Amino acid sequence: MPFSRKALLLLSVFSVAVAPGVRAQGEVHTPRVHALTGARIVMAPGRVIEKGTVVLRDGVIEAVGASVAIPADARVWKVDSLTIYPGLIDLAMPVSVTPADQGGGDQAGGGGRQANAPKSKPGAFHELDVVTPEVVLADRLDMKDGDRTGRRNQGITTVRVIPEKGVIRGEAAILDLGDGPLSNNLLRREAGQVLSFSTAGGDAYPASTMGTVAVLRQTIMDTRWYADANAAYAAKPVGVERPKTNVAFEAFLPSLQGKEPIIFVTDDVLDVLRAKELEKEFGLQFAYVGSGEEYKRLYDVGKLPRGIVVPVNFPEAPSVDDPGQALTVSTETLRHWQNAPGNLAQMNTAKMPFAITAMGLKDVASFRKNIAKAVARGLPADAALAATTTVPASMVGLSDRLGTIEAGKIANLVVTDGPLFSDSTKVRAVWVDGDRYEVEEVKPAQGDSRGTWELVAAMNGTDYPSTLVISGQGGALSGSLKVHGQDIPCTVSQSGSNVTVTFPGEALGETGPIRFTISIKGDQATGDGATAHGTFTISGNRTAKPGLFDEGGAR
Repeated sequence: MPFSRKALLLLSVFSVAVAPGVRAQGEVHTPRVHALTGARIVMAPGRVIEKGTVVLRDGVIEAVGASVAIPADARVWKVDSLTIYPGLIDLAMPVSVTPADQGGGDQAGGGGRQANAPKSKPGAFHELDVVTPEVVLADRLDMKDGDRTGRRNQGITTVRVIPEKGVIRGEAAILDLGDGPLSNNLLRREAGQVLSFSTAGGDAYPASTMGTVAVLRQTIMDTRWYADANAAYAAKPVGVERPKTNVAFEAFLPSLQGKEPIIFVTDDVLDVLRAKELEKEFGLQFAYVGSGEEYKRLYDVGKLPRGIVVPVNFPEAPSVDDPGQALTVSTETLRHWQNAPGNLAQMNTAKMPFAITAMGLKDVASFRKNIAKAVARGLPADAALAATTTVPASMVGLSDRLGTIEAGKIANLVVTDGPLFSDSTKVRAVWVDGDRYEVEEVKPAQGDSRGTWELVAAMNGTDYPSTLVISGQGGALSGSLKVHGQDIPCTVSQSGSNVTVTFPGEALGETGPIRFTISIKGDQATGDGATAHGTFTISGNRTAKPGLFDEGGAR
């Protein structure tokens, strides 16, 4: 919705944003009954309570609304000027599989084998090491603390973990990202078999895509033959040779019978087209993990019945500073760098169901920033939110427990100080199963930010001047923003050399908080900011410092 001139003026003043500071995380152990009050609550895409309360009890959302009564036994968290979103869901988090014990797992099925076991290792397994459908990742999960905290810092509270290597890799699992044992976080132990066209590496078979296609086709046919042979033997065992036991075929069979999903991980758009041929040949239906190249063959990819999970691992700009080096950059590389951020917008326009994943990012901290790039390239903000909440919840059949902020659902929440997919917005806290996790650590202030600042905000090609006065002391700063003769009280905090200013948007006729952060170097300030409806840039300088005899702040 368009802003009034008055709103734009104030917006520009508060657009100052800085590079995010260092963040740390740790669970804050508190009572299991909580009330988050005074927040803007985004219950689901397109469903917003401008000021309300969320009550959590024993890891479940008990109540949410504009006039919810606060239980007498609740710990109250005043989150005025902040926004609460549903916890984000990532359906493609690759993790390594811990090797099975040298003594061998449960060879009757489910124990798995060592990832690099020699062919002679005893056990009724498949002869190829890249075919391990008997692996249940939840039983052999190798997840580091950084894997949890990195995604939690971005607001991701639930993931579907998938084995990271192999052609037929084994069972995925769905879990929340809370601390503590897996038993506290596991939502679904067996969440689908994971397939791919990955090669074995080195001199091992398969060493080419042609080989992996052959392995997949042969394993599917062998598994179906195995089922038929065992059914025939069970019906008439006398006088018939007993089929040899194969743990891999037994584990793979439920997926081929449609009793659980088959998740197909692709490396490029051509992999999707190859996998669709397998679907057609064997009468299967895959749930896809994409590559971010779908825009290249959008029509051929088509509407996938079980949807597709799409990464936002956009390529970095190719280095073309050196003329010689520039000549080595292919047109295709340049084209993908230019077009990749628009992939999701094109898929949305084509009405293709998709979810978004952080898979493939060199630094998971760029997850929300890259989604913001996709939004800037035409993806509606509500569609981006749906692709990280309601859509993935629906894809895995957990809409009754995840994806929205409603009574009865798991208490997974993200608390931010602005629009979720804005570069300047920071995640303040994450709630997983009703437990609160701090996200941002405020660093000691560097320099004195107090004084009078003349700022100019730029939005839609127009400059808007304003005056910001910062007063107070140390960790108790306060501020006032002056726009067109109106003084608006502000909340001011400082972390390092970054100063963040927040004030209610209602002062300008807008909904939700308006926030900006300025990076101060001496008497110069630069940055950007955002409201619920847009972003802007800002710069300026300090024209007056605190008075020598005024300990409270600026004159």
